Amino acid sequence: AFAKGIWGEYRKPAPLPAGVPLDIVINGSVLGGKNKPILKNDTTFLPMRDIADALNAQLTWDGKTKTATISANNKVVSFTIGAKTMKVDGTAVPLETPAYLQQANGGSFTYLPLAALSRGLGYQVVYRKSLQTAFINS
Repeated sequence: AFAKGIWGEYRKPAPLPAGVPLDIVINGSVLGGKNKPILKNDTTFLPMRDIADALNAQLTWDGKTKTATISANNKVVSFTIGAKTMKVDGTAVPLETPAYLQQANGGSFTYLPLAALSRGLGYQVVYRKSLQTAFINS
């Protein structure tokens, strides 16, 4: 019913590949990318580049302060590695689990908390445990 109401049709999710804890569907399309989502402290994290690309958002990285800033939907959300708050349009908002750096595929990747980022940008987030899928709609 959820998929039909949003996209006008039901789409059966494909089986999850080994080691992938859940699927992420953004505006009806399954999130791609070589780095998989990570569950940490009951929070879903995604690489900042993958999620910014999928949301058609503008991304900047400040290596000096280790801060990722994503702009979309007339909002600006910033995460500093290890900080217990994010900034939404300049206002500090508490985070349960901060952004972090993850070593993967021969590099270091910034992982952002998916639900916090999506809510900060004003997007709808719905998780369906039975489908092991998080849906994000702008």
